[in-house]
Amino acid sequence: QAHLDGRTDTYTAEFRLRQHDGQWRWILDRGRVVSRTADGRPLRMVGTHTDVHHHKLLEQQLREQQAQLEEAQRIASMGSWSWDTLK
Repeated sequence: QAHLDGRTDTYTAEFRLRQHDGQWRWILDRGRVVSRTADGRPLRMVGTHTDVHHHKLLEQQLREQQAQLEEAQRIASMGSWSWDTLK
């Protein structure tokens, strides 16, 4: 809504889109209003839809693996950390 009201230059949204075969895909939607009416209402928009389904699946797998690692560390009473010696 902020973009339609003219408060941002572009918009970005992620959503799931159902395909003709019934499967769901994650989509990244980006765009902008390219022309407005005399009173400032959106008249024409352009943008893209990008299939990011594979990226979303990888993100979910990473979250699950992180949760498994944290649970294993909790059970084993151990932890992990990183230390940047160059700073």
